[in-house]
Amino acid sequence: MEKFEITWDAPEFEYREKEVSWYWLSIIAAALIIAFAVWDKDFLFGFFVVVAEILFIVWGNRVPHVITFTLTDSEIDIGGYKSYLLKEFESWSVDSTGEEWAEIFFSFNHTLRHPS
Repeated sequence: MEKFEITWDAPEFEYREKEVSWYWLSIIAAALIIAFAVWDKDFLFGFFVVVAEILFIVWGNRVPHVITFTLTDSEIDIGGYKSYLLKEFESWSVDSTGEEWAEIFFSFNHTLRHPS
């Protein structure tokens, strides 16, 4: 009997190119919030805003990795990092709206699961 296997590649997340104005607006908004935190003498909140703005800029500039998915007759493998047995899923569906790629939705049998 022949083994069933489908393989496809997809980005980690949908990436949108950002212009310089995107960075300037986020920095100005963070500066205004930091000014309010200093005026309110809430320095911990001001520190949090600084850390959040740094992460916002770094993560906003990140380009997604391409991940290889493999669907067999018994499991789905996600880039060699994680695999799920098909019996763990209650159902699945595909939403193809004519965009650049289709979306696949999986519904697990149990809502609460332990990480494995």
